[in-house]
Amino acid sequence: MGGRSSGNLQVSDSGARFEGSINIDGGGFASFRRDFGWFGERNLRDYAGLWVEVDALAESTLAPVALHVELDDASERSGFGAAMAIPPGPEGSTYSVFLPFSWFRKQLLRSCRNCILNPGRVTGVGIVVLYQEGFFSFRVRKIYAVSSESEVPSSAGRMPTLTTSDSDVWKMIRASILRGSYAWNQGYPEQCGALYNSTAFVISSARNISGTVQNVARAATSYAEQFPLNLGNNAAWIYRRSFDTISAAYEGSAPPPESRYPQVAHGDWVRTAMSGGSVQPLPVSELANELQQQMVSGAAGQFALRILGLLFVGCMHFLVGLAK
Repeated sequence: MGGRSSGNLQVSDSGARFEGSINIDGGGFASFRRDFGWFGERNLRDYAGLWVEVDALAESTLAPVALHVELDDASERSGFGAAMAIPPGPEGSTYSVFLPFSWFRKQLLRSCRNCILNPGRVTGVGIVVLYQEGFFSFRVRKIYAVSSESEVPSSAGRMPTLTTSDSDVWKMIRASILRGSYAWNQGYPEQCGALYNSTAFVISSARNISGTVQNVARAATSYAEQFPLNLGNNAAWIYRRSFDTISAAYEGSAPPPESRYPQVAHGDWVRTAMSGGSVQPLPVSELANELQQQMVSGAAGQFALRILGLLFVGCMHFLVGLAK
């Protein structure tokens, strides 16, 4: 755990449930991992990447949770990670994603510009929650190495359909920006991009919200699709412009000028998505107070859990499966 953050790991036949609280006042992360042992190197050269399957978060969750999925590399004596995010969804729904090995570039404990993952000498796998203040709870069901993306089930990446409201969408966007921008400023733009990507896709497929808001989110996901989340920060800027545009619409104000964003986020895609529609303004001051109370109460509840000593940190009891 990092500083005052906490984590509680429970392992069962259905996977590993990890919950706890992130405190960014010292540390700012919580993790669990499985070490394959001193002589347990796994040669994954014949595989293209990892397929990770998780349960969707509870529908009441404020925003998606970004994860740093890390593979330990014996040749570099370090770990290399890729970012993904878990969306909220109806009870019983799952979400899965393919992470190609070329995305595993980020290192937590050291920085080596020219170092790359050697998939032939993998000694462990870990899951890290970084710089997302407050309570978290999720279950990882499976982590498999796959030979190609074609082996991943067609349902992978399909976003659970969330029944929500415009008020909750506003809160989700604000919570995602607060957490994503903090991770960005700490040197983890991949985490920010994964969080923004998941938030935009949740909005795109949600029920009972403004059609114009959905149009903007869908335009952003379509435009950002050409930019891999873990290879640069272009997608994050595209999503940020869409979020600022939606937030302005909820506030009843004009969208920010495109000059506020890097060139990659420029273009008429926002204006086109907004044309012909309208968004009902929301009482954003009241919603901001509600959001702050929800984030504070979540962190406070987990502080009590930590004081009671319910901290079980151990190895994942499931292996990286090698899909045939």
